[in-house]
Amino acid sequence: MQPSSSSQFPTPSTFTTHTNQGAAQNAQGSHAQGVLHMPTRGSRYAPRTFRGNYRKVERFIRHYEKLLSQYNVTSQQEKCEALLEYCSDNVCDYIEGNRNFRSHNWNELKSDILKYYDADRTHTMFSPEDLVEFAYKASKRRLNNLAHWKKYCREYSIISGFLTKKHLISTRDENGYFWHGIPLALRTLFENKLLASHPTHDNSQPWAMDQVSKVAEWHFNRDKFEKMFFHSSKLAKKESSDDSDDDSSSEDDSSDSDYDSDSVKSLKRRIKKITHKKKKKSKGKSRKDNKPDFPPLSTPVPSDRTSRYNGTTDDVENMIQRLNSMSINDPAYGHLYYKVLQLATTGIAARCI
Repeated sequence: MQPSSSSQFPTPSTFTTHTNQGAAQNAQGSHAQGVLHMPTRGSRYAPRTFRGNYRKVERFIRHYEKLLSQYNVTSQQEKCEALLEYCSDNVCDYIEGNRNFRSHNWNELKSDILKYYDADRTHTMFSPEDLVEFAYKASKRRLNNLAHWKKYCREYSIISGFLTKKHLISTRDENGYFWHGIPLALRTLFENKLLASHPTHDNSQPWAMDQVSKVAEWHFNRDKFEKMFFHSSKLAKKESSDDSDDDSSSEDDSSDSDYDSDSVKSLKRRIKKITHKKKKKSKGKSRKDNKPDFPPLSTPVPSDRTSRYNGTTDDVENMIQRLNSMSINDPAYGHLYYKVLQLATTGIAARCI
């Protein structure tokens, strides 16, 4: 009797069954390789060499235990000894000297590593005082573009997120210190925009961080139309220079029309200063030995740098006030002007008239 066609050839379901069983066996074999097939130090899937950093010890232990589970390492002795492959020499010295390593107790050895390499320090990195200090310093820093804003948000979230996770501060505190960390000028600007979009906001509660961030990102948007024009910066400089010219011209007009009493006072102070220097210089010369290297001149030649003053300060001040109150067309103006120049030859009086 001829065998049936169904008994000679396997059905598609048979192929599927054998394929699934083979894949399961291969997968089981790949995870049953043992400690000898674990990745070596420095390879792609190996954990980074642990050198004793308290911020990396927990991550290192988690990575190592995943490898133990992946390669089906169940022996307590192999778990302890394989750990040395991924540690620096100093860490290996500590592990080999630990009594739990010698007794092949992996769980206790892991606890000692986390304890003595100060893993708890990562759980007490910041305090509420650190958040207050950061907010105060940030409020004094420059914050005028989107990059500065994102940096501020990152640095603040590191501290506030840790404190919130540990229930050391509330959400209200987190929002409040975030607001106070923004410079005062920006806070005023942001508050106006926030009130425009949220007019019924409860003033007893600080603005939420998300609300403030949306306003800040809109304010510091890099795609503003003003930045899209090629000559926008030059036009802004031109407008500012025109405004400054207008201000300076108006100031000049007002100074010409009004009598500046400070000019007379400054002239009086300068004349006193010059006469004081002259007296001090003459006293210094008299104290020196009268033994010149060259014979003295019979008539001293006045220097151009030395200014003579022949009148009293009050006389010059009164004459300047009279000249400023007189018209140039007054017949007595020229005579009085000449007299002022004769009495005060420093040149300062001429600039005050």
